[in-house]
Amino acid sequence: MALIPLPFPSESAPGRFGEDGATRLINAVVEKTTLYGKPMLVAYPRPGASSFATLTGATGGVRALFSIDDTLYAVAGRQIYAVNIYGTVSQLSGGISADGPVRFARNMASIPMVAMVAGGSLTILQGGTLTEVSDPDLPPPQDVAFLGGYLVYPIQDGRFFWSAINASDVGALDFASNEYNADKTLRCLAHRLELWFFGQTTIEVWGLTGNVDAPFQRVAVRDIGCKAAGSVAELDQSLIWIDRYGRVVRSSGYDAARISHHAVERAIASVDPGTITATTFSQQGHSYYVMSSAEWTWVYDVGYGWSEWKTTQFDRWNIAACVDFNNTVVAGSSVDGSLVTLSQSVANDDGDDLVWSVRTMTPATYPRGLKMSAVYANMIAGRAPVTGADTDTDPVVMLRLSRDGGNTWPVYQEQRLGRIGNRNAQVIFRRLGATDRIGATLELSMSANVRTGLAGIYAMAEGTAA
Repeated sequence: MALIPLPFPSESAPGRFGEDGATRLINAVVEKTTLYGKPMLVAYPRPGASSFATLTGATGGVRALFSIDDTLYAVAGRQIYAVNIYGTVSQLSGGISADGPVRFARNMASIPMVAMVAGGSLTILQGGTLTEVSDPDLPPPQDVAFLGGYLVYPIQDGRFFWSAINASDVGALDFASNEYNADKTLRCLAHRLELWFFGQTTIEVWGLTGNVDAPFQRVAVRDIGCKAAGSVAELDQSLIWIDRYGRVVRSSGYDAARISHHAVERAIASVDPGTITATTFSQQGHSYYVMSSAEWTWVYDVGYGWSEWKTTQFDRWNIAACVDFNNTVVAGSSVDGSLVTLSQSVANDDGDDLVWSVRTMTPATYPRGLKMSAVYANMIAGRAPVTGADTDTDPVVMLRLSRDGGNTWPVYQEQRLGRIGNRNAQVIFRRLGATDRIGATLELSMSANVRTGLAGIYAMAEGTAA
């Protein structure tokens, strides 16, 4: 028998059926490092969550988060809350009169003004006061963006209106039209001193002219389109969205490059695109594009690739929105009024288990099978806390093996990771038996409240007769 390194997954990329590919990162992220003098990947649990504030009386999940100076504003249900840096919450008088996605943009008035659009309604937040706007010169807006002093309101029919400089009022003749195609406008974002209008089949980009009577002009058009309005987000000086063909793309100049793979695109095709949402955040050198439906969450880590994130007992990660606030990342729940901070140093979800898993497959030996006498998990050991539950102070690593591409699984085997300071602890699983010609899928998991990592998986194995 020989010690064989098993393929280490750099991202989640399951095949259509399982036995045609089952490598996955679930609640795990990877980083490049140098170990034993060689460059390699190490898998770690995704950022955990700690309680920050509770939006008392909120009905439903958090719909939007944004900050102005030392105040965080959260929209939950139809209520709007102000939260200070200490997590103290106050509910504002009034609210938003419509359901659905909340889009917002802030201007540069001396007292900052935030325009919020939801379900065709417009609400202005200024100085802690909410005002619902009814402007006969402004048809129901689809979105809102801010550029060059103007609040810009796209209308579904392709027109977009703009406000006076650092004000909210709109003139009846202060509009232009995205006329390249007759598709509906779904979203509008200000990006790199330009306005990007996302239609169903086209993208139009408009820039500033310096002319107060006609402040915007078209500078580019691309037949890329947008399939899911909620997927559009900005990250790392780029825009990311689902294009008209159901692929996740990232802007490159005025063009777009595909960043999704087939597994992500199958997930997109399996749900109503109108239910897909996205948020972004950056932390410790990782920049995350988080795309969710009711049935899944796929996360794109710029520079590394895709992983799958979940909350315990759910199919998706129950985070709806993220924002940088007071030098940390604050996130809002998709199911209730909970606000949490996200941190790489936390290994649980606000007290609940954070179960992270790495799946890989045995090397190809077709048409032969593989007999494995042992599997070695190169875990970063000796990191357990001094006090806490036994499962945390003496943590357990779990292994299960599927012989049909991950379609069915036997019970877990368990091995100890080692208590605090026991950095020489070895994680070895034995009596794994033989595989047939399609090989085996191995899953290593851990739920202990321990910040650790996985630096490789090795098998003591030999081929069987064909």
